[in-house]
Amino acid sequence: MKKSFFVAAVFSAIIAAAVGAYAQQNGVTTRYWDACKPSCGWSANAGNNPNGTCKSCNAQGSVLSDNNAKNACESGGTAYTCMKQAPWKVNDNLSYGFAATNTNGACGKCFELSFTSTSISGKKMVVMASNIGGDVGQTHFDIMIPGGGVGIYNAVTNQLKENGVSNPNLGAQYGGFRTTCGNNKDCVRKMCNDAFGTAALADLKAGCDWYVDWFDIADNPSISYKEVTCPQELIEKYKGNFSATPPINPTTFTITFNANSGTVSPTSGTTGTNGKLTSLPTPARSGYTFNGWFTAATGGTSVTTNTVFTSNTTIYAQWTAAAATYTVTFNVNGGNSVNPASGTTGTDGKLTSLPTPTRSNYTFTGWFTAATGGTSVTTSTVFTANAIIYAQWTATAATCTITFNANGGTVTPCPPMSSGIMPSTVSQSGLSGFAET
Repeated sequence: MKKSFFVAAVFSAIIAAAVGAYAQQNGVTTRYWDACKPSCGWSANAGNNPNGTCKSCNAQGSVLSDNNAKNACESGGTAYTCMKQAPWKVNDNLSYGFAATNTNGACGKCFELSFTSTSISGKKMVVMASNIGGDVGQTHFDIMIPGGGVGIYNAVTNQLKENGVSNPNLGAQYGGFRTTCGNNKDCVRKMCNDAFGTAALADLKAGCDWYVDWFDIADNPSISYKEVTCPQELIEKYKGNFSATPPINPTTFTITFNANSGTVSPTSGTTGTNGKLTSLPTPARSGYTFNGWFTAATGGTSVTTNTVFTSNTTIYAQWTAAAATYTVTFNVNGGNSVNPASGTTGTDGKLTSLPTPTRSNYTFTGWFTAATGGTSVTTSTVFTANAIIYAQWTATAATCTITFNANGGTVTPCPPMSSGIMPSTVSQSGLSGFAET
């Protein structure tokens, strides 16, 4: 679908807004491969992008040194999209490739596309912007896929003829082989073989086969996307350094663990070649409960060991303030000390038990919020702060022991004291009665 721009883009008024919009958001995709010179191949379009201009190639795939070489989509032009910029699989869940966006402000930048529909929902692709599409919307990525349709411009036919394909069938102008074949993978694969079957076109055939095998001939899947740091593999291909391109496999990424006011060890991890971490550390933070790892300090998406990373990434611990516990001190209020001398509530603010103090000649009547008066405290009481509670007491009736000294005589009878009655008689030779001494 992409319309190539052969001069500096005229969208400078919207560049800032467009680039600012590249936070995580929803978007759409289409596909194309017109073989034209990449729009980001002109210095005027690429601007100050740190990755410079996108390199072009001749019809046979050799890199052109002249950034001003004429576009092959113009009469007499010799500059084509490099065939080695066709998409490729990194692993079962991740691919890399190139795409057209709607503004030259995106030239040389990379975006992680998370597919949210069709049979490839859940897979991810990192694309590098190498083209400007006049018919590409702000949240739209026109993915460069050999056999995906030429759109408005067509340098593919001439390129294929120069590489031994006499009468190439490129399928429908928009949508290419998939539009022609419908949901028939065998048909699409045959068209890939027929169009790109010569040895000189091996890179285009590989990209077309990728569309069948990894992309599952998905028809313009919807996406959630965000700007990411460009993988070095894409940067090298963008710059035409094909011999310097690092091996596609294995690819691993560094994941930095931001404890978000807590502590964690280790502070980073490395994914496997499947883009996943084998484990995640558990951070600590006093007074807080760990809720898990997320892609943002607040909000974001949950991260687990099933998360597939497509670039070096920082993930963040998220927390919930732990429910408070309180110390309740037991004041025995004249009684014997209790052990323990205090208790700690649960997170529900309640004590699980209360001690029973003792005090001579007193009966313990319970724990209260004050030494006298106050409110009764039980294990159902809910505390909302540290507190002191007090034992309260009731005096018991006093009892006395009286010993009878017969003072040389005998006490008859000698029953136990009852109702305060003295023994009936006390006898001694020459003595009668009882004297208190």
